[in-house]
Amino acid sequence: MEHMKNKKGFPEFLKNKTLAVFDTETTGLNPNFGDRVCEVAVLRWENGEIVKTFQTLVEPLRPVSPGAFAVNGITPAMLIGKPLFEEVAREVMALLRGAVVICHNAPFDFKFLIAECRMAGVKIPEVKVIDTLALAREHFQFHSNRLGELGKSLGIKVGREHRALADVKTTLEVFLRLARDLEERGMGDLEQLINFSVEYAPSLKRRETPVPPEIEEALEKKKLLHLMYISADGEETERLVEPLELITAWDAIYLRAFCRLRKSERHFRLDRIVKAAISK
Repeated sequence: MEHMKNKKGFPEFLKNKTLAVFDTETTGLNPNFGDRVCEVAVLRWENGEIVKTFQTLVEPLRPVSPGAFAVNGITPAMLIGKPLFEEVAREVMALLRGAVVICHNAPFDFKFLIAECRMAGVKIPEVKVIDTLALAREHFQFHSNRLGELGKSLGIKVGREHRALADVKTTLEVFLRLARDLEERGMGDLEQLINFSVEYAPSLKRRETPVPPEIEEALEKKKLLHLMYISADGEETERLVEPLELITAWDAIYLRAFCRLRKSERHFRLDRIVKAAISK
């Protein structure tokens, strides 16, 4: 086991908690256009210790785009003989299971994870997700919210950026520093930091959920929406949101939107939206 060295220790509200820090490198920006994962890393943290680290390059069965190569530096030669995602998917899922998942720019990584798992026929465990990018934007004012720049601003030794293992290590350190600061401000509850949930799906077949016309109009005309929403815990809340796009995620459709209440992006599952009305 590798102990976290931190003279102030980790936040009190993370005692007896399990985190799984997750990152991918990809061949491009969009799995809907055929882009695939070409590297994955997961770091599992329990009560102040890194208890398991997993990293592998992945054969994506397609070339790494020039734009992606310029970012991650992953060459075709590096991918020769590497496993397919379906060969490592269950090990990745085992490391995510039972943990709160931490990512930097989580919607990007989960968009690819969901696509890869669908192709592999592997079910994603039900997890709650904290996005360090969203935390930084919502609660802090750094000159840059890029992961590497955040790390440097916080005095963290940053490894090579845009490689999955180095990035999960940096993400964990960034999260612990941000969480400790937020705890000092009185936010001593892990649930307050959660951005969205990815839910267990009993089948790979997507449910057909009709899109309310109010949501379609708001997306088309870039209008604000008042939502009445039921969370996974059954809590009913009212939200004023700026709709961004519809996403097919696992077995459901989600509205990605900027939430005025939380002051960050959120994903709202369509079949949990009780009422949607365009703001006047």
